[in-house]
Amino acid sequence: MKDGVRLHPHQVAGARRVLANRGGLVAFDVGVGKTYTGAAVLARARQEGWCRRPVLLVPNSIVWKWEADLRRVLPDYRVAVIGSKRKVIARGERKGLATSDTDTPAERADKWTRFQSGEFDLVVLTYTALARTRMNEGAIRAYADATEAIRREVRLRQRNAAETKKLTERQAAILKEGVAAWIAEQLELPEGWEYDPGVAWDDLGVDLLIVDEAQNFKNLYLPEPREGGVPRFMGNAGEGSKRAWQLDFRCAAVRRRTGGSGVVLLSATPAKNSPLEFYSLVQYVDHEAWSRMGIRDPEQFIDRYLRIEIKPVVDTKMEVVERSAVVGFQNLHELREVIFRYGEFKTAEDVGLKLPEPKVNVVEVDLSPAQDAKYQRYVGQIEAALESTRTADKAKILGLLARMALVAIHPDLDEGYDWKTAASSGVDPSSPKIAAMAKRVLANRSCGHIVFVDNVAAHRWVVQTLVKLGIPEARIAVLNAEVAPAAADRQRIAREFNGEPEEGLAPKYDVVVANAVAYEGIDLQTRTCAIHHLDLPWEPATLQQRNGRGVRQGNTLQTIEINYYFARRSQDGLRFNLIQGKLGWMTELLRSQARDTNNPGAQLDLGPEDILLLISRDPEKTARRLAEVRARREADARRKVAEDAARLLRGASARFRKAERAEDPAEAARLRLEGEERLKDLANVDPTAWPWARWMYAARDGDVLVPAGGEAPVFEGLRVGVPAQWDPNRVQHVELGRVRGTSIGVREAGTASWSELTLEKVAALGLQPEHLDPTWPADDEAAMDRAVEAKVDAALRYGGSWPALGWSWASDAWATRAWAKHGARVAAKLAGTTSWYAEQQRVPIVVRGALRVGRGVQIGGGEVLPPTLAGWRRMLELAPSSGLTFTELEELGAYWWDRRIPRTLLSAASERQAA
Repeated sequence: MKDGVRLHPHQVAGARRVLANRGGLVAFDVGVGKTYTGAAVLARARQEGWCRRPVLLVPNSIVWKWEADLRRVLPDYRVAVIGSKRKVIARGERKGLATSDTDTPAERADKWTRFQSGEFDLVVLTYTALARTRMNEGAIRAYADATEAIRREVRLRQRNAAETKKLTERQAAILKEGVAAWIAEQLELPEGWEYDPGVAWDDLGVDLLIVDEAQNFKNLYLPEPREGGVPRFMGNAGEGSKRAWQLDFRCAAVRRRTGGSGVVLLSATPAKNSPLEFYSLVQYVDHEAWSRMGIRDPEQFIDRYLRIEIKPVVDTKMEVVERSAVVGFQNLHELREVIFRYGEFKTAEDVGLKLPEPKVNVVEVDLSPAQDAKYQRYVGQIEAALESTRTADKAKILGLLARMALVAIHPDLDEGYDWKTAASSGVDPSSPKIAAMAKRVLANRSCGHIVFVDNVAAHRWVVQTLVKLGIPEARIAVLNAEVAPAAADRQRIAREFNGEPEEGLAPKYDVVVANAVAYEGIDLQTRTCAIHHLDLPWEPATLQQRNGRGVRQGNTLQTIEINYYFARRSQDGLRFNLIQGKLGWMTELLRSQARDTNNPGAQLDLGPEDILLLISRDPEKTARRLAEVRARREADARRKVAEDAARLLRGASARFRKAERAEDPAEAARLRLEGEERLKDLANVDPTAWPWARWMYAARDGDVLVPAGGEAPVFEGLRVGVPAQWDPNRVQHVELGRVRGTSIGVREAGTASWSELTLEKVAALGLQPEHLDPTWPADDEAAMDRAVEAKVDAALRYGGSWPALGWSWASDAWATRAWAKHGARVAAKLAGTTSWYAEQQRVPIVVRGALRVGRGVQIGGGEVLPPTLAGWRRMLELAPSSGLTFTELEELGAYWWDRRIPRTLLSAASERQAA
């Protein structure tokens, strides 16, 4: 047990949940930091006595950052780094620099042996060293046999192999040996690798496995193709990675040893694109988390939480095709419950950390003549490709867009230069963007600057430009795979940029020029006052990671400048808008109470229109078209909200109706609760998209007819006043009646004529909220009575039939009122019918307490049951003792009420009598 560990309260808070569960997911925003939280988990777990042999799995690039942080906050811990070793470069231009290298199998085996013997308190393990320890294949086979998702994966692979005419050696093995061959494939090491001698993971005694950047292991399973293929916009769809399975097998071994716990995941971006990414992460922590909910494989997870539709998408050939696509996420209340059971999610605000306030600047520059000429040439090629019918031409578009983005940074960046050739290229290293960035760096030399651009040739030209303008080259560092290939190199540069005031070491660098190698685990915050983006990624999470290098705890500045450099008349501005539009669904999942949300990936698929916007050279035209696209997308978003709301209301109504039919009171209560939950969600829907919340509560009492497009829901008894189709200045007052299937009854005020209104015609009415609160005509009652009398006389004279009145479409309230006033008149007319017309009648009458079928004169010999809901219920009570056959009762219900007799009406009565 280690004492005296001093950690920030937010690190202990982040560890508290996982310590209570002895496993879980801790997710802090970019900039809040995870390393000290991992240290808090380690320290508290050991203090509580349930952790004796912990292993911390980290990306290769930041292994020495973890080692340094652990030494700082857990100074008494004896830490072994497995997978990397320190060394000093012996020769060359980097002679004398401290760096790192991959350790040998024998060196790793020696460290593991010493860990087993108790010489080390903790192992920090690199990603690539994870698979180098052997595993017990028998234990893995038992694990696989007990995991439905793995069995499904193998069956899928066998099915695909069986449909292949010419099998590969691997496919043949899967087809013949099944799970055993699949396990051998997952455990297979890359060519040239070998296992650490004498080391087996199952024998190491690991009782706590902490995984940093856990989102890198989220891709375990291959989604199965559906109608329209594998759904688009699902996130990282594709075949499960071996690295993920290697982790899964080792997590299973830790859980076996600890009784189901002992796995902790750390991530600032646990899911970038889809809730599907949580499927694997939660499974690492608790293998049974999903199966306990009845979700046994990823396909069932997809069905439950992802909303998939067939929609037009643009394929890699820039052709519009109909494909299956994830257009939204559903049942998030359930998903949220599971995630929060295992996860702790914190922002800087949540934990009381004050980060620097980002001050965003958009720095616009004009393209140079050379840039403009190239840019225009690429525009012409893209426009021609869009108009071309040749697939090969359209396949070039995405590559041309990428070249345009390079040209917007520097006119020669599309020529294929790399770090080495750019130095001797002889081209002018400056460009409008690089010059504008350099000017801002020179304006503030007292603090640190980070310059992000992915292309390494641009790194060379940025350095040359800064040096030419007076910044010593010795004060400029570069973070890319060419200059800083090893993890220790990158951490050394970060330390030398920050300086180490507590050790009296002044900062060595004022500027760091970086690309993707600095996105994760590199702390550059101590003296950073500005971050410069010369290019843009496509993912908002990547932008957040870039900015998080400086906007994070430890930076004591009040503000930090975030500078985006956009070339005028280029795609930069619109591309930035598209990136920003992708933010939000994770907030909906973790912070809101919404049950459903849309998928930003599906909403922002680049189509031909978007591409034309990206390459537009006319700012005013681009602004107009951008406004049009934005308006269309906003309208599409409102339409989608309305459609989702309509679906929720249909679901609520269905549950209330099912509850009415349920014989089990507990089942009925559960269904009503589910209905109420959906109504609660509907109450929070944006009223500008779906303004019908006031009328949705009618679903509790009866059927609601809900147009699929989100138009006004209608229900029995609703009265509306809409402009007449033939005269917009005249208000037409309409009462709505009984819902039958996908239609509803309708009559105009002052009339007694009920007719059918289909769902399509309901949507076509164009009802607005103001139409649903009309001032009803004062003379409706009297006019209706006159109309009823006239209708009865006209419909039932000369042997007319009862269905001709059309009352089966009437609302129950209207039918009850009309029967009370005019029922005797109707019965008399029907009783006067003779001959063939009387034979067609099926009128329910009660004679001396018994239900009978009345025809013609017989009708006058009994009490006619009213054509109302109360009359229907009384008929159902009398039917079992009436002696009538089911067929006779069925004809009676259809004729008088236009309702179906329950199939079990007579049999259920017989069973009750027998009991």
